[in-house]
Amino acid sequence: MYGDFVEAATKGAIAIIEGKIIPLNPNEAMRQHVYVYNQIFFSFAVDLPLSYADSATGDTNPSYTQSNHDLQGLKILEGTNITDLFHLATCLVNYSGHRVIC
Repeated sequence: MYGDFVEAATKGAIAIIEGKIIPLNPNEAMRQHVYVYNQIFFSFAVDLPLSYADSATGDTNPSYTQSNHDLQGLKILEGTNITDLFHLATCLVNYSGHRVIC
């Protein structure tokens, strides 16, 4: 079931990057565009001018690191097996130099 989500999210992210899907907020800057396609919410992981660099690791792409940590946190929550704790299916898609959070 999760594999189906990842497949649909990957296809949607590629379509978004290739400009085949219109954003919900077309009047905003491109890096701030958000999308809904096949009932999946999409946004870009981007570094803004005021983004901080991770001085502990020298990371030059804090948005990539932050999105990785978000995904790891969701994996930990899923592993707790707490009754009635639910979260949205989430994945990261890297394509053509872009990272999309789905």
